[in-house]
Amino acid sequence: MDILQFLTSKKQSPVLLFRAKSAYPAQFFFWVLQQYKKSIACHVIDLDEVDISSMKALIHTTFLGQPGLYWLRNVSAIAPKARVELLSFLSDYQGPNTVWLFAYTTDITKIGPAWQDILLPDEINQNDFIRLTSALESWSRVSLQEPANLIFQQRKSIMFDELFTLNRYLQLLGSKQMPCFINEWLEHIIAGDTSLFLLSKHFFAKDSRLFFIEWHKNVRNYNEQFWIVFWAEQLWRATTFIALARKNKRADAKQISYKLPFTFLQSGWREYSVRELKAAHAFIYDFDVQAKSGATSMGLDLFFSKFFAHQF
Repeated sequence: MDILQFLTSKKQSPVLLFRAKSAYPAQFFFWVLQQYKKSIACHVIDLDEVDISSMKALIHTTFLGQPGLYWLRNVSAIAPKARVELLSFLSDYQGPNTVWLFAYTTDITKIGPAWQDILLPDEINQNDFIRLTSALESWSRVSLQEPANLIFQQRKSIMFDELFTLNRYLQLLGSKQMPCFINEWLEHIIAGDTSLFLLSKHFFAKDSRLFFIEWHKNVRNYNEQFWIVFWAEQLWRATTFIALARKNKRADAKQISYKLPFTFLQSGWREYSVRELKAAHAFIYDFDVQAKSGATSMGLDLFFSKFFAHQF
């Protein structure tokens, strides 16, 4: 089932599995849970903090006989053994409540026989934007054509999660304000976070071709000092995350994972050593000292060249 079928379908199974390749759509889940809270009690269970046996007891009970919705967070973050136990239990779950969970496609390959499997896109094009926004807000596709044209003249695609950010603005603006708003504010609302996310994603995947495409588009959006701080923080967080993950300190690793790309947190970190990332961070630190002393700005170019050539 795709996301449009989910939004327009009234039938729901006891277990709904949302899956995506690489991006966790936080804005989407915030929006959709707000919609469901209008008609059903919604409960959030963080699987990093609640053990499987306690979770089983919770979703087998109801409050005053009224079924609720249980949103199980961090399925991809829990240990593989615990994940297998959880999925085995849910494969035969028939209620009384509804259970939602999200995982990356590589983490769950076997689907329960009665589950609804909803595949979420990482990015959407103009046609997807019109179809989904129409389903979300009950707007006519004709009325959405002009704002869609304006948005996608500037962007070939947008992240799926950005749709829900943009919808908040579309609800407030009339057709006369829309062209000015999109031309003046679109990049400030969605371009920065998306670009930084993609840069970080391609950087840690060591995909130099895609990385330099994004780098060329965004390098002039921020000054040199910003980029030095940005890459230093990314490397520091990645190094600390790896050290904690290898000691099986999942709760601590989760706290430090903010701003790191999902693909790195999912499995990419296993391709790195702490030594390599420490050496890369030391290079950035030395370059920062030199840059503040009036050195050439070519240090970042050298940093990227050494990183993608596995020279740290």
